[in-house]
Amino acid sequence: MNSIKMKFLSLILLCVWGMEIDAYDVTVTEFPLLNQLPTKRIMNIFQDSEGYIWYGTEDGLCCDDGYAIHTYRSDFRSPNLMSSNQVTCITEDKHGRIWFGTERGAYIWISGLNRLSLLKVIVLTTYR
Repeated sequence: MNSIKMKFLSLILLCVWGMEIDAYDVTVTEFPLLNQLPTKRIMNIFQDSEGYIWYGTEDGLCCDDGYAIHTYRSDFRSPNLMSSNQVTCITEDKHGRIWFGTERGAYIWISGLNRLSLLKVIVLTTYR
């Protein structure tokens, strides 16, 4: 029985000894465009099919087109653009429309029209 245990232990040691352990060089650098965002707190980052980078922040939706960052949020210039500026999620559908959610609603960015559209939710209830 000890012979089987020794063979098993030897096999495990050979496997561990033969494994390569890789170390990764990780470099942390400052985010160069952080001062162009409305806040330093980024909730999520998404790259769309056209290569644009979208940032969901606690103070609006931002789009980096490679030249500038465009921010979409409700403020004194456009008070009713969004019901909440805190963007919680971002995704894209197969038609290239950017969908994003806030604390108080969901929106679609239609790039061809360069506008936001609020999703209307219809609640269906059944009465018995």
